[in-house]
Amino acid sequence: LNSKADFWVYTDGSLKVNGSTQNPVIFEGMRKDGYYSTLPGQWGKLWFWVGSKNNTINNAIIKNGTIGLVADSCVTNNIPTIALTNTKIENMSLHGILSRGAYITGANLLVQNTSSNTVALTMGGKYQFVNCTFANHWWYDTKRKVPTLFLQNYYKDINGNIILRGITEANFYNTIVWGSLAEDEIGIDKQDGADLNYGFESCLLKTKILNSQNPNISNCILNEDPRFNNPQDGDLRLKANSPAIGKGNPTYSSFYAPFDINGVVRSNTPSIGAYE
Repeated sequence: LNSKADFWVYTDGSLKVNGSTQNPVIFEGMRKDGYYSTLPGQWGKLWFWVGSKNNTINNAIIKNGTIGLVADSCVTNNIPTIALTNTKIENMSLHGILSRGAYITGANLLVQNTSSNTVALTMGGKYQFVNCTFANHWWYDTKRKVPTLFLQNYYKDINGNIILRGITEANFYNTIVWGSLAEDEIGIDKQDGADLNYGFESCLLKTKILNSQNPNISNCILNEDPRFNNPQDGDLRLKANSPAIGKGNPTYSSFYAPFDINGVVRSNTPSIGAYE
């Protein structure tokens, strides 16, 4: 894709991406050599318009753009706007995932290295993520100031009026949320009068706004370094001494993610994150 390219999926349209572990489908800029191989901002985004649903992306790599994917509102008849599996979204000059009221599911999903929120779930919506790794170690032109994961249950219209749009559910199972900010990699922006229902089960989180007494937190590891193999180079596999190893809930892994992002069979005591 060239520097000004967007990939649009129109209303009532669906995109089906079905790569394999050995041969993933890759969305990237035209330049792949040297300096450009990990340079953000070389193209635009995948953009799923309002009314697009039943999109599936399996075994793909989306990298080096402005936004990995934008998903606009479509919470309809319990049909996901996008189902993401075994996919990497990385090195984006703004967001990895920007949802504006969509219904997104993800399993074995890795999203990393963005200048703004890595996963931004805005304008309400519905979400489920299982065995995902959301991490931000942005090292490019500006110092990052916003958290990796962001949830919001409203938006402002063109006149600055607050319009409520609830998050009916945002559930995270066996998922890592981490990054290079000093304290908090989770941001929650809630207006009264609309739902913002979220839950973290068997996750590893970097957060100060949430603690183990919070009713939305269950069996999570808080503020312990996951010990990625080499996060500065984008290698988020777990070192042998990672606290995430063997701490996932097998109920979710066995049903939604029995193999990890590399096709490795998960154990009966699965690891947290996209990598077993």
